Order: sequence, then structure tokens, then C-alpha cells
Amino acid sequence: MYWLAASTFIAGLSLGLYSIAWETTLQEQIPKNMISRISSYDNLGSFIAIPGGQLSAAPLASVFGASRVALVGGFLWIVLTLCPLAVPSVRGLRHAV
Repeated sequence: MYWLAASTFIAGLSLGLYSIAWETTLQEQIPKNMISRISSYDNLGSFIAIPGGQLSAAPLASVFGASRVALVGGFLWIVLTLCPLAVPSVRGLRHAV
């Protein structure tokens, strides 16, 4: 159980770091007249899968076990979070100074 609390803490820290990086990049790279639209689509994409994940967690845990579902979910989160780094233009993005 302690590993779940520790990994949740680390995920929270990384989400905070990611949020700051995303908002900074949004303000620097997106034209001012498009920020509202881009933010709306970003929020839709970010939150649309949450209900499906919440509804599927209990049935999956009853079939595969809660620990396995938590580990696979965490692994998928890490992989999907790192996927944008596979795009060269994302890796090469630099701060405006």
C-alpha cells in the first residue's frame, strides 16, 4: 500500500511540473487570439477519458486484481506521458527568451 501512496505523490509532483511547462509553452508558442480555443480542446482531450477510466477500474480490478490494474495503469500513464517526446519538433522546442 505504501508503494501506491509514494507513486501517487510522485505522479502529483510530475503533474504539477508538467502543468507549469504546458502553460508556459502555450503562452509562448500560441498566438494570443488562439489560446482560448487551444485551451478548450486541450481540456476536452484531458478530461474526456476520466469517466471511462473511473467506470472501468472496479470491474477490471475484480477480474485482474487491484494491484495489477494499478501497476498497468501507472505504466500506461508513464508511457503515454512520454509519447510526445518521440516527436522531433517537441523535443527541439526551446523557451523564448
